[in-house]
Amino acid sequence: MQQQSQNVELSMVTTSIKHLVFSFLKECWLSGQHVFVMRELHDYILNKASIAPGSPDRVLRQLRLNGDCDYKVLNRSMSTYEILGCRVDV
Repeated sequence: MQQQSQNVELSMVTTSIKHLVFSFLKECWLSGQHVFVMRELHDYILNKASIAPGSPDRVLRQLRLNGDCDYKVLNRSMSTYEILGCRVDV
């Protein structure tokens, strides 16, 4: 039951901010700025929507699982990521 509740919550969060996460990734990808820190993604989203602090992280992971983007963690302790690919047609 708890897993189902978490899935419903993730689905609602994903639906509400997925386009913002995509916008951030596409802007980074197209501008050649492939390295970012999670704080930049959080700030980008927070400027446009009210969300829980961990929501962009969860949505980013879900987008990678769906094949919409690919990234690697460069430095976990500094929350530094590198975008390896991003669908720009979404």
